[in-house]
Amino acid sequence: MISCVILLCGGMLKNDLFVRCLPDTCQMPVVFAERSFDVMLLGGAICARCAHLDSDLFRVISSMNGGPHQRFHRLDPQPAWRPYHEAKYRIFQRMQQEQLAYRAEMTDVLASLN
Repeated sequence: MISCVILLCGGMLKNDLFVRCLPDTCQMPVVFAERSFDVMLLGGAICARCAHLDSDLFRVISSMNGGPHQRFHRLDPQPAWRPYHEAKYRIFQRMQQEQLAYRAEMTDVLASLN
């Protein structure tokens, strides 16, 4: 059985509302590391590699990342929110179709002016 999850990292984790809403919106679990400074970690690992402190970039990243003791968090979706998000998406799709109709109408008006 294939189980799907959304992995979050970097700047997306700074938006708490986004992180809390994503599992319910997508109806999928969201997983993220307790330490979310991925860019700094990668930058430090590359610097260590360039300074010839270690020849294996992946080993440097692993040693800097907290190893097996790295804590992860999992947010599971709340099924009660599914109808809300499905209705919201249907409304979005209707609004998108209306926008395309408005654009076509205005294009026709502009074409008739020339």
